[in-house]
Amino acid sequence: MAGVRGHLRADLAYQSRLVRFLENHDEPRIAGLLPGDAERAAAVAIATLPGATLWHEGQFEGRRVRPPVFLSRRPGEPPDPALASWYRRLLATVASHRVRAGDWQLLDVAGWPDNDSCRNLLAWSWTADGAGGGRHVVVVNLSTEPADGRVGLGWTNLHGRSWNPHRPAR
Repeated sequence: MAGVRGHLRADLAYQSRLVRFLENHDEPRIAGLLPGDAERAAAVAIATLPGATLWHEGQFEGRRVRPPVFLSRRPGEPPDPALASWYRRLLATVASHRVRAGDWQLLDVAGWPDNDSCRNLLAWSWTADGAGGGRHVVVVNLSTEPADGRVGLGWTNLHGRSWNPHRPAR
């Protein structure tokens, strides 16, 4: 987790030039590497971090076999319709709410003395003030256990304003 957090602390100009992906033609399929919730958490991160995103053919359907690219065919695998639906909702939410618009900032997550599960959480915000702008906070738990913490937003003008949580369904 510390490595991921350190990576996200890199200069924003650098991060904006990155291409982010969970799998590609020469990597193992993510569905075979991570349990479902961990794959979803990683996909939320990829979809909402700065930089370009790549989604590999078959990833949304939960394909596990990585055939060689030069074959131009793959074995039949049963698709995972629930995962495909979840990916569609994730991408629609990110696009329709313009989550990646404005300024990106990595946020601090703190815990309390008898609970340090916050170290498993990563949080960032996107702020696009002005006409049509919005504020979005993304919190991702990269562990397999429940975690909680306090996210420092740094926004000083929130008093009396409403908020709407958007969660891609499981």
